[in-house]
Amino acid sequence: MVGIILFDNGTGHNPQLSRVCEYYLNLESMTAELIWEYSHPEQYVGLSLGSVQRLDNGNTLINWGNIPNKGPIITEINAEKEIVLELEFPENDN
Repeated sequence: MVGIILFDNGTGHNPQLSRVCEYYLNLESMTAELIWEYSHPEQYVGLSLGSVQRLDNGNTLINWGNIPNKGPIITEINAEKEIVLELEFPENDN
């Protein structure tokens, strides 16, 4: 099995909600199993440019992308899904 983690901007969902999803891929049976997911407590919807990365310490770094009426936000969470760092950049901050 192969693991993959990805950012789902969630704009095609009803209701819209961005999340991070981790799947195990079974390449023999061509199936994917959702094994972990995370959505921000404030229910962000990143319209574009979101991304995710698993860090060497096991934490997960999430770039929520462009959040309407907020600007870009980056969140680091630990294995227990607790926020350990959050960076907010004001909209239109040049």
